[in-house]
Amino acid sequence: MSDMRHDPRAAFIDAATWHGSLERAEAILAAHPELASSDIHTAAVLGDDAAVRRFLERDQANATAKSDSYWTERCSRESVKALLDAGASTSGVPFPSGHAAVDELLRTHRP
Repeated sequence: MSDMRHDPRAAFIDAATWHGSLERAEAILAAHPELASSDIHTAAVLGDDAAVRRFLERDQANATAKSDSYWTERCSRESVKALLDAGASTSGVPFPSGHAAVDELLRTHRP
C-alpha cells in the first residue's frame, strides 16, 4: 500500500472506503480536485458512473486494474455493474458486502 502521508489518492481512497464520516475524504478531494478524474478506482468510489464507463471504453484492462480500493463499500450499483461486466474479478471481495444492490450483482459473478 502507498504511503498515505505522501499520496493524496491513497489517503482519499482509505478515507472514502472505510466506515464512518466522509469528512476527511471530502477534505482531501477539496485539496486535490484532480483526484476525482484520476483513475477508475477513484471514479468508482465517487459513484461517477459516466467516468467509470469512460475509463472502461478507453481500456478494458481498467476493469481488472489492481488497487487498494474497496469498491463495494461506497460504490454505486451502476459502477459495480460496469466493472463486473467489463471483467473485474470478485476474487477477494467480501460477500455478502452488506450492500443489497451490490450483493445482487456479486451473486451472479461469483467464481
